[in-house]
Amino acid sequence: MKPIKSKQLLALILMFAVFSTLTAQQNKERALKKDKILFINLFMKKESKSTYQINLLKQKVVFGKFKQRFEKQKSIAKAKDGDVILTLLDKKQNVIHTIVIDDPLSKSMEYPTNKGFEKGNVNLKEAKFPVRLQLDYNAAYISVQRMNSSNKTSSKGLTFKINQL
Repeated sequence: MKPIKSKQLLALILMFAVFSTLTAQQNKERALKKDKILFINLFMKKESKSTYQINLLKQKVVFGKFKQRFEKQKSIAKAKDGDVILTLLDKKQNVIHTIVIDDPLSKSMEYPTNKGFEKGNVNLKEAKFPVRLQLDYNAAYISVQRMNSSNKTSSKGLTFKINQL
């Protein structure tokens, strides 16, 4: 076996240094892109016949991942009057993903009667409701709006910045 020359040794050390620096940068990027779940608590109040107010009560971001990301979400095409539309937005407020939540002010309940159980709807004037969703890496804001009867979002919505870890 031939002895290693100083130029070859220097080249090996430089290659090792470059490789370890690249690996450290990739590990840092992976840590920033860890899967996160966003928990938010919202409050909706009916102010008048057609005016609703939505407030953010609390938000929390934790590391984690759902087994299914958005597959079981209701599509915006199937949204009905009163449903809440959550839109994930990036830093430039471009839409990343839209999620539809059933109307939190309309609750379906079962109650006992002489014939058994029957279902009925209860319309609430206000409600607190939790939402949890898989956070996209690029998400910076969330917009929350309520659908009105013409299947357009109402003008009195809420947009807030996501507090990242």
